[in-house]
Amino acid sequence: MRNITMKVISLGFAATTVGCLHPIRNTNNMMQSWVGHHESELIQAWGPANSISPDGAGGHVLIYYTDKTYATPDTRQTITETRTGPYASCGSVGGVPLDCQNTQATSVSRTVGQAPRRAGYVAQRMFYVDPSGVIYRWRWQGL
Repeated sequence: MRNITMKVISLGFAATTVGCLHPIRNTNNMMQSWVGHHESELIQAWGPANSISPDGAGGHVLIYYTDKTYATPDTRQTITETRTGPYASCGSVGGVPLDCQNTQATSVSRTVGQAPRRAGYVAQRMFYVDPSGVIYRWRWQGL
């Protein structure tokens, strides 16, 4: 029984790991597919780079930026507490004591959590181009 449980746990971990790596593998495959192509093909497909920097070896680096924005979930919730009994809301207003004997029930509500907000980051795709215009390396940051 223990052996079966360990196999099920191992399979679940493997499936989760592979599922998380899928977007990374796709990005790596897409980037690698440009190696050996002329930069003009990349520019024709992707448009002009956002930035171009020297690569330090006589070539240059084409850098593409993409803004990735998303909304965080709304985690707000309202909690209502109802107190009953003769002393449910005993207190004072302006220093004058309230008549605590005649109070039957009091409800107090409060909201906790965070409202949705916009967040984001910049994804980069960098293609290293040799002096003859052929892509020879790549690098990326941010899915």
